[in-house]
Amino acid sequence: MVKLLPLRRPSSPPSRRDGGVLRRASKVGGMIPNALTIMGLCAGLSAIRFGLEGNLLLAALGVLAAHLFDILDGRFARLLDKTSRFGEILDSLADFLNFGIAPVLILYQWQLVELGNPGWIVALFYVVCCALRLARFSADAHNDKPHWQHGYFTGLAAPAAANLVLAPVYFHLAGVGTFAVLPQIVAAVLLVAAMLMISRVPFFSGKSMEFGAVRRIHTPILLAGLALFLTLLVYYTWIVILALLGLYLCSLPFSVRSYLAHKRGWNGV
Repeated sequence: MVKLLPLRRPSSPPSRRDGGVLRRASKVGGMIPNALTIMGLCAGLSAIRFGLEGNLLLAALGVLAAHLFDILDGRFARLLDKTSRFGEILDSLADFLNFGIAPVLILYQWQLVELGNPGWIVALFYVVCCALRLARFSADAHNDKPHWQHGYFTGLAAPAAANLVLAPVYFHLAGVGTFAVLPQIVAAVLLVAAMLMISRVPFFSGKSMEFGAVRRIHTPILLAGLALFLTLLVYYTWIVILALLGLYLCSLPFSVRSYLAHKRGWNGV
């Protein structure tokens, strides 16, 4: 005897209402990276205001907040697969204000004004170099290049440069290094950061870093380390930021060596 199986009811196609909900959800998800970029832009503008008012603490926190939003908008865009040309241009414009103009106005109001015209010329030089750096980055983003090159920045990135030029402010807020309040020191740091931005020196970008070693760490140890880092960041904010900045700059010889090794391997040398 042949046993008949009950017929399966054909699955109904998604309704028009469900399709509308999915489209709205996708549209909202696509707005998240741009919304984060706008929030970073507002943080940079607020940093300028506080810097002009002489409030170094809030001005520095504003630039750091803009840096945080700059990290998050790119991560969310890649996570949600919502990268777009519009978002790239908006991000570049926000970076120019947050990391090219805001730090210079803060430093000029704080120290460089005492140097007169030379102080303003140094400030202009940094802004021009930042614009050139961002323009080169935007142009290179659409050029075909080996996958391994995505792990490096050509020249110092604008957010890192902004933190470098604000290092005297961080020293001042930390209450250490009275040398940082000298206008000549501030101008010298601006010049060094500007030259590094337009240079061809490779810096680690962090985008292609391997996190396999982190994944192998036991979760309790990882959480304990994260808790310790956050605690130190809360109680010793400026010391921790200066330490992170110092570690990144100290990684330069390793990034150059790694870049040259990849380049030799790519060229078959």
